[in-house]
Formats: sequence, structure tokens, C-alpha cells
Amino acid sequence: MFTNLDLNSFEKYPQKQGQIYAGIDLGRHEDYTVITCIDATGNVIDVYRTNKREWRVIIDELITILNQHKAIGLVEVNSIGDVIFEQLKNKYKDIHPFSTTSKSKQELIEGLILDLNEGTIGIPSKNLFNPLYQELEVFTYDYNPKTRSIKYGHPTGLHDDCVISLALANYCKKTKHKKGKYSYMI
Repeated sequence: MFTNLDLNSFEKYPQKQGQIYAGIDLGRHEDYTVITCIDATGNVIDVYRTNKREWRVIIDELITILNQHKAIGLVEVNSIGDVIFEQLKNKYKDIHPFSTTSKSKQELIEGLILDLNEGTIGIPSKNLFNPLYQELEVFTYDYNPKTRSIKYGHPTGLHDDCVISLALANYCKKTKHKKGKYSYMI
């Protein structure tokens, strides 16, 4: 799905520029909780990934990252996400829910595919943050000719938490950016 990853990767995290946007994919047992932060230019400036820890600890660490970057956040709220979103929202005001449906996931992933293929997103190299790179390399889709629908995801036994987190951050950047202040004279 994603091509030319090396053309979009860097060996050292860049200095952040402008507003920061965060995408949070939640998981704890088999999956991972991942927060990816991108800046106004589309460069990934921070990634956090963890699992098998208490939700209390994970939430506190997510809040620390959001505060550190003064990020606008987008959280997937399906399943356990709704409960965790409420806890995050109580501690951090500029965070918003994202409900994943087959339609919204398609929009999310296709936006990421387009932006990565056009080079408008910079990602950490395989050496700098291997989990994201590996997930992008194996991310796939299934096309159903009967329904003419596409299902995006990861091969069995692998993960897509980093990809979804990056896609959420990218979507957040596109939809939650601040327009600025305008004034007019009469």
C-alpha cells in the first residue's frame, strides 16, 4: 500500500514546526497504544508505543506527551476507546473522538496513502522507529468484488497500531488545524 518509504524517512527527528497534531490508537493486551505526533509540515516528531501496562499509567503518559507538544489530539473511540477518551478529555481539553467505521477508515487510510506517496509526510527511518516502518511495509487491503468495497488492515499475526495512529495524526492535521483570526472593518 505504501511505496517509497525511504524517500519519506529521516534518521533523526526534526525540530517541530508550528502546531502539533496527535493521533492515538488504543490497545493494551494483544495490540499497542500508540500516539504519533506530527507537526504543521507533516513531519513525525514523536512516537510512543506501549502495551501490557495499566490504563492509568498509559493515560498519564499520553497526557504528558500531549502537554509536552501542546498537541491537538484525535483518539479512536471504538470499543474501550470511548471510556479512555473520557478519561483523557477530563485531563486534556484539546482532544477529540474519532469513530472508526468502514467508510471513515477508508478515508483515513486513503488520505495517508496519498500523503505518503506524495511525500507530504516525513516518517522516522527503519533504524529510528522500526515498528512504524515495518507496519507500513506490510499494510494491505482486501477488495470484495461483490460489494465493491475495500478493507484495509494488517496481515494475520501482525499489527497496524502505528499506521492507524499516524493516519489519525494526519487526519487531525487536515481537519483540526486552526484557521487563525480574522477581522474586518466597516
